[in-house]
Amino acid sequence: MEYNLMNEPWLPAIFGDGRTEWIRPWEIVGDDPPVALNPQRPDFRAALMEFLVGLLQTAFAPESMKARDELLKNPPDRETLRSAFTAHAPYFNLFGERPRFMQDLTMSDADKPVRNGVGALLIEQPGAITLRENKDLFIKRGQLKTLCPACAAAALHTLQAFAPSGGRGNRTSMRGGGPLSTLAVGKTLWESLWLNVSPSKGEPNFKAAPGDDELKTRVYPWMSPTRTSDKNEQVHPDDMHPLHAFWGMPRRIVLRETDATAPCDICGRTHPVAVREFLSRPNGYNYGPEWVHPLTPYTIEEGKPPLSIKGRSNIEAYGNWLGVVYGEPDGKRFMRPARCVRNARRQSRKVNVAGYDMDNAKAREWCEHLFPIIPVEGDTAAFSRDVNNMVTAADQVRRILVGTLKDALVNEAGKNQAKIDSDLFKNTGNRFWSETEAAFYECAAKLAALPDNDEDLAERDALRLAWGGRLLRAAKTLFEDAAGRIGIPPERMKRYVDARSQLIAFTIKKLRDMEMHPQKEIQ
Repeated sequence: MEYNLMNEPWLPAIFGDGRTEWIRPWEIVGDDPPVALNPQRPDFRAALMEFLVGLLQTAFAPESMKARDELLKNPPDRETLRSAFTAHAPYFNLFGERPRFMQDLTMSDADKPVRNGVGALLIEQPGAITLRENKDLFIKRGQLKTLCPACAAAALHTLQAFAPSGGRGNRTSMRGGGPLSTLAVGKTLWESLWLNVSPSKGEPNFKAAPGDDELKTRVYPWMSPTRTSDKNEQVHPDDMHPLHAFWGMPRRIVLRETDATAPCDICGRTHPVAVREFLSRPNGYNYGPEWVHPLTPYTIEEGKPPLSIKGRSNIEAYGNWLGVVYGEPDGKRFMRPARCVRNARRQSRKVNVAGYDMDNAKAREWCEHLFPIIPVEGDTAAFSRDVNNMVTAADQVRRILVGTLKDALVNEAGKNQAKIDSDLFKNTGNRFWSETEAAFYECAAKLAALPDNDEDLAERDALRLAWGGRLLRAAKTLFEDAAGRIGIPPERMKRYVDARSQLIAFTIKKLRDMEMHPQKEIQ
C-alpha cells in the first residue's frame, strides 16, 4: 500500500465559507485558499502547522527577508509549490517499503520490538505502567483501536515533535517533554505558515537547502539507520544539519498497516487501510541540551544550556506575554522568544502558543492561547524593561494579597485550615491576574506607542502610576471579596482588620519602591 504525504489529501483545512476539505501540502495556496488547519484534535493542529512550516523551510525557503515579505502577500501558485514539494516526495512515504516517514529504518524481529495498540501514539493515553497498575480511571484503555492513514500520520508526527518522557529509554523531543510551540498568526493558512519561515541567506542556522545525500544523512532521520542511544549517547547540533530541528525523531516506531474494518476512531472517515498497532523499541535519538528549536522560546541563563519553555496550565497569563513575544530584558536569567516570532513581529498581530502541560509521562492538559503583538514605536529594549517592571510589580502585589489573606483567614490551628483554604488562596491569585489583564494590555499598548524622547518621560511616569493604582485597587477588592465569601466571625475581626491594613501598607511600599505610587511629600 502506497501512501505518500506529498501526494495524498491528508491535511484537514477550513475555508472562508466554513467548509472543511482534506488537502495536499501544496494546496495551502490557490484562488480560494484555506484559512487554517482544522483537525479533530488541537495537538494535531499544532503539530501539523509545525510539519508544514518545516516542509516550507526545507523545500522552499526564501533567500532573504525581502524575498519572504514579497511572497507573504503574493503567494506562489500551486504548481510552483507542488514542484518544490514533489522533489521531497521520496522521503515522505507513510507505508510500503522502508524508509518511511518518521519511522525506524532497520528495526526487525531480531530487535524484539514491542507491539502497541495504536492508541499509544496519542500522548494523553495511559502508558504501560498505568495499564499494569490498573490506574486508567479517567482515560480508559482500548477506546482508540483504528486510525486512518491521515490521523496515523498526524499522531506519529505529534508524538515525535512533543514526545514526553515515557519510561526507560523512551526519549523526549529535542525540546524536552511537552515543549511550547509558538507560531505567528496571519489571515490565511499560507500567511500563518510563511510568517514562521526564516530566510536562508544571512541566517547561518538555516543555510541553503542541502542535497540528496545530506537530506538522507543529516536532515531526515528516518532515511538512515537510527542513531541509537543504548549507552545514553547524545546527538548534538554539530552532528546534524540545522534543518533537522524540524524533523526530530526521538522514538523508534514502525506503523503496521492493515485492511480497515471500521471507520477511523478520531475523524470518523473510512479508508481502505487502517493502522491498529505499531512496533517500538527504546533508545532512539537522544538529543543533547544545546539544541534551540526555531519555533519555541527558551530561558537563557548564564553558564547553562538554553532551556526550552514548556506547556503549562497558566500559559495564558500576561506574565508570560513579554517573554514569548518580545523577550525579557537581558540579565542572568531571561526568556527569549522563538526565532519565528522575532522574525514575524513586523507583520503579524498575534502569536499562538500551544503545548502539553506534562507531569513526566502524564498529560495533565493541552494548553493553547492567542497572545497579541503590539507594534513598538520606540526602542524595544526600553519597552521590554518597562513591561517587565509592570509584571514584576503585579507578581509582588499578588504575593502580598495572598499572604495577607492567609493572615486574615487562617487561625492559629494552622496547617489543617490552610489546607482547607488552599483553593481559595490559589483562586484569588489567579483572579488577580485575570482582573488586571485588560488594564495591563491597555497600559502596554500606550507604552508601545511612545517614541523615544524626553517629552515621553512624563507620560511614562503617568502610566507607571496608573498601573500601580490599578494593582492596589484590584488587591483591595479581591481581599474583601475573598474574606466576604467565608464571613468574618467577631473573634477574628481584629485579625482581618490588621491584615487588610498590612495589605495596603505593604502594597504601597512595594509600589513606591518601583515608582508606581506617589511618593510621600517631605514636610
